[in-house]
Amino acid sequence: MEFQYAADFSDDSVLVGASHNIFVGKVLQQIGSKDLGVGPETQFSVEVIDNIKGNLNGTVTLDQLGGAKDGVLYVVDDDYTSPQKDGEGYMLHPGSTYLFATRYNPDQN
Repeated sequence: MEFQYAADFSDDSVLVGASHNIFVGKVLQQIGSKDLGVGPETQFSVEVIDNIKGNLNGTVTLDQLGGAKDGVLYVVDDDYTSPQKDGEGYMLHPGSTYLFATRYNPDQN
């Protein structure tokens, strides 16, 4: 999948300004998936470890664009290449800790 964004999120200052929350979190598990008409999204339960921007706490649900649908892995980054068919190296990995820059979608909670 390829998306066109109105802003250049490869610029850190743009990314920070556009994000509602920036935090360190540990991925606990994949909890679901959905498709809002632009491709699959994979949902994960994430434990908030440290806030950098915002004030999240506890466990949050995070949607990652992309995922498996009908045996095909959909990714958003057109530079993405992986020798793994299961998305290893692209999809979030339960048990791993990441720095997240996120936006809240009130329509999807």
